Amino acid sequence: MDGNLKVDTAGHLDWANVAQAGGNDLASGSGDDSLKGAEQDPVPDITDGSMGIVDGSIPPSKSDLKSFGVYLEPDSPGFLHMFWVRVQDPSGTTNMDFEFNQKRCFTGDTSGCSSNGSTPMRTAGDLLITYNLSSGGTSVSLWLHRWVTSGGNVCEDSQEGGTATSGSAVPVGGGCWNVGVNLTSSGAATGSINTAAIPASETDGLSTTGFDPRTFGEASVDLSSVFGTSCFALGGVYLKSRSSDTFTSALKDFIAPAPVNISNCGSLKIIKKDDAGSFLGGVKFKLFRDDGDGIAELGTNDVQLKADGTAGAFECVTTSTNGTGNCIWSGLTFAKYWVQETFLPTGYTIVGDNPRLVTVNSTTQVVVNITNNRAPASLKVKKEDDLGNPLKDAVFTLYTDNAPLGPANPRDAANVDTITTFTCTTDVTGVCTISNILPAGPYWVVETTTPSGYTTAADQHVVLALGQAGDITATPFVNPRQHKVIVIVCHEGTNTLAASHVTIDSSQKTSLGTGATLPSGVTEAALCGLGGASYGGINNHPTKTATIAVGSEAHP
Repeated sequence: MDGNLKVDTAGHLDWANVAQAGGNDLASGSGDDSLKGAEQDPVPDITDGSMGIVDGSIPPSKSDLKSFGVYLEPDSPGFLHMFWVRVQDPSGTTNMDFEFNQKRCFTGDTSGCSSNGSTPMRTAGDLLITYNLSSGGTSVSLWLHRWVTSGGNVCEDSQEGGTATSGSAVPVGGGCWNVGVNLTSSGAATGSINTAAIPASETDGLSTTGFDPRTFGEASVDLSSVFGTSCFALGGVYLKSRSSDTFTSALKDFIAPAPVNISNCGSLKIIKKDDAGSFLGGVKFKLFRDDGDGIAELGTNDVQLKADGTAGAFECVTTSTNGTGNCIWSGLTFAKYWVQETFLPTGYTIVGDNPRLVTVNSTTQVVVNITNNRAPASLKVKKEDDLGNPLKDAVFTLYTDNAPLGPANPRDAANVDTITTFTCTTDVTGVCTISNILPAGPYWVVETTTPSGYTTAADQHVVLALGQAGDITATPFVNPRQHKVIVIVCHEGTNTLAASHVTIDSSQKTSLGTGATLPSGVTEAALCGLGGASYGGINNHPTKTATIAVGSEAHP
């Protein structure tokens, strides 16, 4: 508070560089208007409790107003700045009343006007901030009053700050300003008045001649001391002057209401997604107002809230359409809140703190983005031969099954179904597990590497859910053993085995020779007597070329 309107320090705020709400009074003289009665006086001919309007000039030596302004400096929750300008310094005390109303009554919106057509109807929770300065003094006293209509409240008496027994009860069916709170003494507000003349160049265009000493005053109020525990929004403000420092003294001049937007009503919305960025439905949340200590005491010191911000049980559910569903809370006063995730679908895990603490400190909706990680699936497979023996070193790979889906439609690797990086290799037990499978859905399990000497098994189709530990070892992949060629060379004269070099596909081996260990009961003569593909008359140790084609009667 510097008692002027100019920006004294670069980068700072003052009236000259902010967009304030406010207005100018009618010109002094017979065309000016004023109020009749006092702040607490009923007006018999106006049933809504509004004050009467009279025409004519302000009495001499009283506060004839010229202008006023209001500026809300946002913060957590912010500061409310006010100024007033009057025609001259009266001989007595300075008493200005800034009235803030929830209903609106000004050009462009007369929806909340009282029957006098100039001031708004008062509503429980409206605010009155009084600016009081003794004659010749510089120490401003600022008081806060609330309009009350019931609930055991007491009306302010003639001296601001009266006790609960000094004032009168709220009139039945009416209302009054309650006992005031001294904002100045509590450190919640400060004010000043200009002690020297302000040149016209420093009046922010409000005057062409400048301001005389003690004709400009300003005040700042910490909004945390103004906002109560209930959500409310103020839509208009106007300025009044009083004849003395007695709260019940006569009202004098006023400047018509101007629109403002001062509110402690916030809202909160949850948007739920998975780690792939898809909206996630079916997740449930609760909201609790922190009691100010930042410690989660849900349901005890921290009160649970319904969707409208009032106390009560409420559990919202998100949808996959927008990740929000009905997880929106309105009517939240500026405070800290605990967001608790109470249920999430199978296959997802919570990321970060639960509950988590969020802050609502403005009328801008707070959007809480919460992610749930998808739990990857796994799949256990088994590999064996046609005798049930486990096979090592078989590699299995998942293929994503795209439409047309299996298992009725076989895998189409060339055009539709795509290979993934999810693989495993069987161990000596013939078993391996494919891990960290995402996303969930249909897959083909394909044997992409087959052990030597075995035929590749057919594909298998699976559908995996998030977090599922799939196991298809009960239906193992079977690799039939392939065919074997045994070459026996016999000496026809002796019916004995003759060791000989045999080469098939560049692999050379030596056949059994005479004296080799044979199975019990099997003789060399018996082997040499076998028929089938038997060729005789081969003399003089020649090299012969053979072609072997596995017949159709062989096991596949």
